[in-house]
Amino acid sequence: MVRHLARTGSDHRPLLVKSYNSQHGIKYFEFLDFWSDEPDFLQLVEEVWRTQITGNPMWKLQQKLKLLSRKLTYWSKEVIGNIFDQVNIWEVNMQELDELDLLNNNTQSREELNKGHAEYIRWLGMQDTLLKQKAKIRLFEDGDSNGTYFYSVIRDRTRKLQLHRIKKYRDNWIQGEDNIAKAADNANLSTIPEYEEIKEAVFRMSSSSSAGPDGYNGTFYHKCWNIIKDDVQDFVQNFRRLTKVYSHTCLVLIPKVESPMVFSDLRPISLSNFSCKIVSKILSRRLNPLLNKIISEYQSGFIKGRIITENVLLAQEIV
Repeated sequence: MVRHLARTGSDHRPLLVKSYNSQHGIKYFEFLDFWSDEPDFLQLVEEVWRTQITGNPMWKLQQKLKLLSRKLTYWSKEVIGNIFDQVNIWEVNMQELDELDLLNNNTQSREELNKGHAEYIRWLGMQDTLLKQKAKIRLFEDGDSNGTYFYSVIRDRTRKLQLHRIKKYRDNWIQGEDNIAKAADNANLSTIPEYEEIKEAVFRMSSSSSAGPDGYNGTFYHKCWNIIKDDVQDFVQNFRRLTKVYSHTCLVLIPKVESPMVFSDLRPISLSNFSCKIVSKILSRRLNPLLNKIISEYQSGFIKGRIITENVLLAQEIV
């Protein structure tokens, strides 16, 4: 932090630079994208997924993901190690191999140089993938597509609400089931999703979006789909009985400006588990065709097929 101090015997104001030690909180599990490129990664996932766990689909998926997170953490530490240390080691090795090749200039030295170069490039690629994931580049470019509709459904799932009429706008009321919602629309919203719809929702979501409390992002679901698809399908088809674990989110603050000073400079967002985003994606895709029916025609913005400038032109005509 930089502060301007008061002038003391000069026409210049001195600057005070104050640094703060960064405080690191609890380190939670986070799935790293480069793991999925390792040759024995899928084998490890298959071994964990063959574990017999009894209980409802929610519990089974949660326990398998929890067990897998422990296995992946140990495997990454023992098999892969520290990527940044490996990059530094291979930088030194490449200098030595390059000097040996210049000195000896034979077939063996060139082969060792080529092998070392391939290994160095491999570690550099892993480091680049890790840094890109840590930087959350896609988050700031594309934004987070997950909304709050799904969570409002979860919170209100125990309420039994019978809707007999609803106010559309001003004092205009809509009454009767046929006018409130068509039977086909209700059936489409409440139908249990099938495998193809679930798969389409999974692969339509970004693989690099930020993970939720369980640490698994879209890359894990995309790369391991053939292994985990049955449990994911059971989870989505039974989401109405969602357990408390899956309603947890990570609340993070995203800066609106380069150097935030007050809370208004920060935008809070909730990062939910990717498994919950699947249900949210399905619900939003089903609800999208009904927006023209349930939102007033005077709301011309944010609805596909409507133009916000229509209200501006209408206001000009009235004036």
